[in-house]
Amino acid sequence: MKARQVIGLVMAIILVALIAGITMRATLSSLAAVRKVPALTATPTTATLVDRSVTPETVPDDMGTPELIPPCEFEVQAQPMSSDSSLDAYVFSEPEVVLTSTTAIRLFQWLPDGHTWLIGRAMTERAGEYIETFDLVTGEIKRYAERRSSAGKPIWLSSEQAVAFVDSMPPDYTKVLYLARGEDSPVEELATDLASSLLSLSPDGRSVIYFSNTQGMQSLELRQATVPGSPATGWTGRAIAGRVYGGVWRADGQKVAMYGKDGLYLVDQVTGAMCEIDLGRVGAGEYSKVRASNVTWSTDGRYLAMLTSYGNPVQFLSLKIVDTLTGKLYDVEFDGRFAYSIGWSPSNNILLTTIDANPDPSLGSFDSLCLVDAATYSVRPILPEHQFFAAGYFGALWSPDGKTVGVACSDVVPPDEVIEWRVCTTSVEMQR
Repeated sequence: MKARQVIGLVMAIILVALIAGITMRATLSSLAAVRKVPALTATPTTATLVDRSVTPETVPDDMGTPELIPPCEFEVQAQPMSSDSSLDAYVFSEPEVVLTSTTAIRLFQWLPDGHTWLIGRAMTERAGEYIETFDLVTGEIKRYAERRSSAGKPIWLSSEQAVAFVDSMPPDYTKVLYLARGEDSPVEELATDLASSLLSLSPDGRSVIYFSNTQGMQSLELRQATVPGSPATGWTGRAIAGRVYGGVWRADGQKVAMYGKDGLYLVDQVTGAMCEIDLGRVGAGEYSKVRASNVTWSTDGRYLAMLTSYGNPVQFLSLKIVDTLTGKLYDVEFDGRFAYSIGWSPSNNILLTTIDANPDPSLGSFDSLCLVDAATYSVRPILPEHQFFAAGYFGALWSPDGKTVGVACSDVVPPDEVIEWRVCTTSVEMQR
């Protein structure tokens, strides 16, 4: 199947919601093609403009007037984080193909059991995708649901052994939150009129937070959600109805990082206190404020990593790391190349990042992998002899124990023909 035909189908699915990830770029090079990745740089700097037309995860414009929210206060004297080990100590094996398909595969989540993925596979008969799990040990694929829209990533609910996901249907394309337990059980509707397709699961696995057009940020306890008429709970603190955000729960459950067009905020789950982390501005005017996307907490809850952008049309800036103890902000740049996805190692403050394999998009839709140390802001390319077809969109994930990385690795022949859709694993070792 021609890649442009497949990508055209995928783009039709995600056109109404860029929240899910990157817009697809031209596809010209093969996975086997070897390209040397230029040296990368990462230093604590002020934001430097790198022109881009899209963000990896676009948060819709707000619909209300922003409230006056106080700036966050930090412990200025907090000790700097020390690095656990040098990035050079990480050794990655050659990628091994573990899953293939005749249609596009997206890697959403590595489940807590360590041997199962939550994946999406494009339908062949119409626009949409199947939401499934894949067992890396047995090879079993279990289907949970199908949806017309691929906006937002489904999340696995260990407490329910189920999947929560958002879908939108014609004619009005209202976003609806669903719960799916498998093909043998009907899909359950949990909430309607969502303002965003972004979901976040509480650390204890009992609640999902989402954003309502009329009620703002909502917390839905899963065990009550399946009882007819059980309402969601408004988040403690300020009402933010009519404003669209993504929300990410810190591992201890005490804070949520909330982000949108207006800015980046921290919300205390216990007290309801809310404050803003100022990401700065580029230039002047209505769209000069720097906004965050793909926001994620480090495992220890100290750092926030995000991709930053500004403007209309949106221009990409950098990968930004925020130390939430000291309030210091650091920009990590990749020689003018675009970053697409970021993910924290489960065992330390190391980020797995996908970036353009080549700054010229006309040369193909291929990504490179690199590591970023949040303590030293150093950057190291990994598997530099490989390029991965749109891995920033199709997936690159740490395993729960940090010993394996799963990455989309489809076989593509120039100029634009996908031979086979693939996902690979590469083992990770630490040399002492």
